[in-house]
Amino acid sequence: MRRRIKNRDVKLALTMAKRAVDFSEAKNPQYVDTYAHALFDNGKTADAVEQQKKAIELADNEDMKTELKKSLENTRRRRKKRQRHPDETRPAFAPSP
Repeated sequence: MRRRIKNRDVKLALTMAKRAVDFSEAKNPQYVDTYAHALFDNGKTADAVEQQKKAIELADNEDMKTELKKSLENTRRRRKKRQRHPDETRPAFAPSP
């Protein structure tokens, strides 16, 4: 049985992902992709897309590029959905009001 996390600390995730990117001098595409996801979860969707583009540029093999491109397309779909539903402007994992 798959367990779901009930409460995610998206601010902490963003801080830790940013530290990983900084530590790697923004040269590790997986860290940059993780940072992009943390940005998205904190409501910074445009920044997330830009970071995912950077991750794709950093990838050094085609398999990784393919996976990162899929991730980017997923983020773009989620971003469009969020734009169509402006009442969902809160971060992705924030508690409901």
